[in-house]
Amino acid sequence: MDLSKSFTMQIAHICIELCGCNNEDSACLNSLKQLFAQHEVSGDTKAAHRVVVCDSKRLKIPHDAKLQWVSTFIGVGGPTRRRRWFSFRKKKSPLYSGTGEVKCFKDETRQVYYFVPANAGWRIEHVVNNHVTYVYSNKQNDLSDGLPSMLLHVIGSQYGCYLMYASCISLNGESVLFTGNSGEGKTTLCIELTKKGAAYIGDDQVLVYLKDGQPMIGALLFPVKCYADSEHTHKKRIDLLSDKSQRPPLTVPLKSVCLIKREESANTLPHIEPMHGEEMFSRMLKLTNKTNTNFDGHDFVNTLSCICGTAKCYTFVYSDCGDVEPSLFFTND
Repeated sequence: MDLSKSFTMQIAHICIELCGCNNEDSACLNSLKQLFAQHEVSGDTKAAHRVVVCDSKRLKIPHDAKLQWVSTFIGVGGPTRRRRWFSFRKKKSPLYSGTGEVKCFKDETRQVYYFVPANAGWRIEHVVNNHVTYVYSNKQNDLSDGLPSMLLHVIGSQYGCYLMYASCISLNGESVLFTGNSGEGKTTLCIELTKKGAAYIGDDQVLVYLKDGQPMIGALLFPVKCYADSEHTHKKRIDLLSDKSQRPPLTVPLKSVCLIKREESANTLPHIEPMHGEEMFSRMLKLTNKTNTNFDGHDFVNTLSCICGTAKCYTFVYSDCGDVEPSLFFTND
């Protein structure tokens, strides 16, 4: 096997070598390299995990593999309609964040998990406790069907890192996580705060994990999904880090968690209100991608419980009335 095409990246505290088998895998491999470009580390770094991209000839699941679960999974990119807080202004709904059905099979004899989307040209094959994950992809894969998200979810679970749909910024070595319903303004807020000095960690997805009992955020420095035109009918991906010449940390301690509550009143200034950790825990469970409750449910719930019991929790009332400064989240006691 020719593994000369390789790429080493850091995701949370996991060092991953991403490699291909031959020239036929170049399309998917190059797409993954491009997406994870901001996570690249020295090729001399010893990888804890290996991802091998293969062609799609082995997309069929072994007959003796048993179906474990079927779940909805939100991926990166794609044409799914979502509600936006300003939908009353426009009749058209935006298109972004592909959503699809994913099936998980397990071969008990070989101890291998198979993750298969309903309508996509890829499959993930994860060898349990062997620190190897295989991606079988067709040559035309453009990563618009959730492959990167599912790949991170599968690998992260093995190392105690859990994919969460939230935006995150950091300042002075600490981070603040913003969670909330789709359309409440997580990406908009993230972009606004980075323009005022905060470091961009993720506008849509991050990894959460514990280090010596301390909640940590693993950055997913993907291009930001934002409205690049005045019509607000679709999102485009903007390389915010390149535009800002910024190199934020790939892992950072979590200071607080804010549940975004969109307020349409013109008389309400943006502000934060304390929230009890138990209430935040309940809300975050409801907002979490459903796949987390299938593959890594028990450990994920324990991690989330620790986060809500350790980090400060708030409700952030977000409105168009008044500016929002990073200091609002990093100086509050």
